[in-house]
Amino acid sequence: MNGSLESLETRLAAQDAYGTPTETEMYALHGSGLVVIFLSIVGSAFMIFLFAEIFLIDAMALFMLATVHFKRQFTLGDYDWILIVLVIGTPILYTVIAGAIGALGPDKNWCFLNISVPEGRILLAITVAAALACVGLPAICFFLIYRILNAHSKETKGLINNGDFTGAVIKKLLMFQMSVTVSFMGIVLHGIAVMAFEYSPMPLVFVTVLTVNSGGWINAMIYILQEYFGVGTPASSSSRNPSSANTGKGSEAGSTFTGSVSQRKPSSSPDPASIRRKSSAVGAGSEQPPPALPKASAPLSPTLQRKGSGMAPIRK
Repeated sequence: MNGSLESLETRLAAQDAYGTPTETEMYALHGSGLVVIFLSIVGSAFMIFLFAEIFLIDAMALFMLATVHFKRQFTLGDYDWILIVLVIGTPILYTVIAGAIGALGPDKNWCFLNISVPEGRILLAITVAAALACVGLPAICFFLIYRILNAHSKETKGLINNGDFTGAVIKKLLMFQMSVTVSFMGIVLHGIAVMAFEYSPMPLVFVTVLTVNSGGWINAMIYILQEYFGVGTPASSSSRNPSSANTGKGSEAGSTFTGSVSQRKPSSSPDPASIRRKSSAVGAGSEQPPPALPKASAPLSPTLQRKGSGMAPIRK
């Protein structure tokens, strides 16, 4: 507590290039130190959410690239808890270190990092680097995904009509990249301005506060555009399920082939020996004798054959 008040006294006495102290700082100096503690807690929570989102977006982009490259769903399997620990635990550890060295607390315009001390400016540089990585890494991954899909589309050109599918995937990736860029470019520009000009302009801080961690409502807008306005969806339903378009033709061809085979199959007359064996097997143990086979008729005499054919009988 005393260290926080001493740092405020130093800032008031120095009147450095980062601006005059705000009413919050004056109240923290001459009033209660609980304000400084409260603002430090708010800045800590903000940093945890910021870095958790950065780690999650980077991991998701890498998983998408690995899934497309290896042509299978890429997961950690039973080790998914490692990803949760990295996404949540690393920001918490980073925030604890920032609070221990006195980098968190009230600033001239907002409560995130105390840029009036060297520790705050160093952590702001690290934060800007992480935000730049969160913008650049998905862009690189999405570009590589586009190259893989484009090469696959050229290889299967003329065989499968997957142009609509490839275009839909690229549109969705571009919209996701737009969401990431809007969410983190504010903090990037703010950090560059602070480190380059040693000044935190209020309009840039206002833009940063509005855009940072805005992935939720931006992704909601993207979802509405995709579901209700058809942005980023294939033009035809057949391209989404190409096998369904050929199901009817395949079944028709199969039935035609089966019918032709059945038509060409010769009809076989029953074999007397097989009938006798079946009837004897059925009649075994019963009192009824098996049905008698029809007797073959005796051949006609030559005289009757000539009469039936219309020829005169042979006279002896």
